[in-house]
Amino acid sequence: MNTDNKIEKLKPGQKIAFISAFITLILAILKGTIGSLFNSKILIADAFHSSTDLFAILISGFGLWLASKKKSDKFPYGLFKAETLATFIIGLLVIWIGIELLKTGYNKLFHIEKIISFPFMPILASIISIITSFFISKKIYKVGENINSSALIINA
Repeated sequence: MNTDNKIEKLKPGQKIAFISAFITLILAILKGTIGSLFNSKILIADAFHSSTDLFAILISGFGLWLASKKKSDKFPYGLFKAETLATFIIGLLVIWIGIELLKTGYNKLFHIEKIISFPFMPILASIISIITSFFISKKIYKVGENINSSALIINA
């Protein structure tokens, strides 16, 4: 496969990465706003989680963008390995998030708060987020498989 074909093959990955980044940003803002208005700590925490997802998606999109650059005098073989570096960074981010979630979950086991009520808006925001994230993830995974992008697959 020549360089131009490889570059064209990466374009759908770039497109889905940046579309999903925009949607993830909207979801993070939605969850953060509703979480703040209704004093929902879990929804605020989920907004921060969406922000880290946004960062990971942007890293994969940037890696695909770099990989799609044509070869130059400085990089005679192109920058196709930039996606591998992006995948590595995303992997480190996922490990860090996992460790933080384990620490937070462990602490929550011993400090259970009393639930007063279940406001409708935070629940609705969570449901919208779950459904949207599910479909975005499926689309990212499909594109990642089609273009053989480990960065997109790990994000999905």
